Amino acid sequence: MDRLRPQDPHRIGEYRLLGRLGEGGMGQVYLARSERGRTVAVKTIKRELAQEPDFRRRFADEIAAAQRVGDRWTAPVLDADTNAATPWVATGYIAGPSLHEVVGRDYGPLPDRSVLLLANGLAHALRAIHGAGLVHRDLKPSNVLLTIDGPRVIDFGIARALEPGPGAGVTRTGATVGSPGFMSPEQVRGQRVTPASDIFCLGSLLAYAATGRTPFGALDSGVHILMFRIAEESPDLTGVPAPLHQLITSCLAKEPEERITVEQLLSATQPEAASRDPWLPGALVAQLGRHAVQLLDSENPLSRVDNPVLPGQPRTNPSTPHPPVAPSQDRTPQPSPGERPSSGGSVPPPPGPPGAPSQPSWPGARPAPRPTPIPSPYSQPNGSYQPPSGGWSPPGTPNAPYSGAGPARSGGWRDRKGPLTALLAAGLALVVLAVVLVTQLSGGSGDTIDEAYVGVWQGEYTTASDEVRELRFEIVEGDAGELVGNALTLTPVILCAYDVRLDSFDGEGLHFTEESNWSVPEDQTTEACRDNSTVQTLRISENGEEMVWTYEDQEATLHRGPGRTDTAVPEDLVADWEQEFTDRDDNDWSDVITIEQGAVGDQLMRYERREQDSGEIECVWENRLVRVEGGQLTFGPDQLVETGDDATCSVYAAIHIRLKEGDRDTIQITWLNRLEDEPAEHTRND
Repeated sequence: MDRLRPQDPHRIGEYRLLGRLGEGGMGQVYLARSERGRTVAVKTIKRELAQEPDFRRRFADEIAAAQRVGDRWTAPVLDADTNAATPWVATGYIAGPSLHEVVGRDYGPLPDRSVLLLANGLAHALRAIHGAGLVHRDLKPSNVLLTIDGPRVIDFGIARALEPGPGAGVTRTGATVGSPGFMSPEQVRGQRVTPASDIFCLGSLLAYAATGRTPFGALDSGVHILMFRIAEESPDLTGVPAPLHQLITSCLAKEPEERITVEQLLSATQPEAASRDPWLPGALVAQLGRHAVQLLDSENPLSRVDNPVLPGQPRTNPSTPHPPVAPSQDRTPQPSPGERPSSGGSVPPPPGPPGAPSQPSWPGARPAPRPTPIPSPYSQPNGSYQPPSGGWSPPGTPNAPYSGAGPARSGGWRDRKGPLTALLAAGLALVVLAVVLVTQLSGGSGDTIDEAYVGVWQGEYTTASDEVRELRFEIVEGDAGELVGNALTLTPVILCAYDVRLDSFDGEGLHFTEESNWSVPEDQTTEACRDNSTVQTLRISENGEEMVWTYEDQEATLHRGPGRTDTAVPEDLVADWEQEFTDRDDNDWSDVITIEQGAVGDQLMRYERREQDSGEIECVWENRLVRVEGGQLTFGPDQLVETGDDATCSVYAAIHIRLKEGDRDTIQITWLNRLEDEPAEHTRND
């Protein structure tokens, strides 16, 4: 889970956003809380999908169908707005890791008993999904979450309703939808997809849970190889325990009509009696309890001081003040009107570590550290799985194996350490309950930020050396000690991004310190943009429209800016802008600036230089949007992303761009380190 980014909204509907859970093929998923305190997952739909013809109708149909599934084995659909500019849907949040995380990273293959109970829980989920007229179509380990009382199926993002409809429905052919390694033969072939397709995917998922491997080859084998094996070859079930072999084989029949049905699965995996033992090994149960406590430990789970940090971004207490000190002027480029120089002083982009992204993410997509695998105290079950005699028996009324009710069962699936495990689990449950109650009753620490301070505040000031610096703060709700927003500080040649941690809030304003997140150039996170433990203050004016920022002897007046939006750029500026010129050596060049739509913090400007005669690229730069105010865009310093053969490409200062007064087909460009120069001009290139 990552922190919110400045381009993320504060709220969606009645839900206050707390963090980013991930991003899938359809859009971004956020952790949020409702006004009544329920924790939910809110998925927003990508702009390009929402603009597709007929998408909103299909999206609404799928939400309506998903609402019929129920919430025992799946994440319930709670709310949605399919007509919003950015469509969204809110579902119940499942406080547990995915099967992919548990098996592939944290723990390893599950014991036989846990796999059988996993199969039973997923069969219940599929019965509810299919009963609602849906085929999930993407049943894979990352879409199965593990909780103390059983598995849950999530992400109906590519589910399709069984009912026929224009452009939708399971009868559609020619489309391949699913995840390689966990698809059915009919999905691979683009044939009609029925509920039996989910059974095949379940077989691959159970094999993965039991062995840690997919039955048709490693996921990095290549998409086409995996799809061929799924469609044409027998599964490799090496390492699948004997008690599970027949069950998984019956799921993986190539022909849909030959596969085991959901009802037969329920009957085959039903315990003889409900057991008091947890369905997962004790070590995993403890891990799930810790996860739940951490989630409820604060109003903002991402405000904890133990958030992971990117390599090269240590928490320090610098002696140098904020804002960052720019390099000396002799490193600053000197662009002249009408020409973007190709040589001269620069701030060179530092080489990143091998395999590192070429540009920082916004504002801190920090990878979680790899947990140490937990050794399993769970012994192998004494009993073994035997399918009902005479083939798959008709379904009865299965007992839920996760309820913990009913007498203890001797032999069979019961582990030899069952009584001790049950006692430990019961104790853990009491501890979790106590912590949760204390957390909920405490309501967090004091010093809560007044709502008047929440929002975006931006402005600029001039240093004693006549250097212009820009500031942008985005403040969210929170208590003392929590992360309550983000900050951007821009000098002509350095852009710093910080996390804002609330020190205190009183009648004198909001007092905070800053923790380095990312920078342009990248190496400044440990230099000019490093952590700053000296307290700064934001104090709102009486009319609520101005904010005064103070830091030691420095001060700036800030004004309200546009909130988080993915359409921050004025539409008149979203275009290609071109300038042609001849340099001192009589070489003809074409400079094209491309400005895209997006949010503050995004990489929204591309500056490309080509030779006019050959069309070959000389240099390509990209710049992040820092501020939008009064029709003017402020972009951060250059990031060099491409260089032609034998080209000399420097990087340059941050820039202002705006439309020329009275001429919507011309933009004017001014570099922050040369504001006194006449602006360069580019014309619209349609």
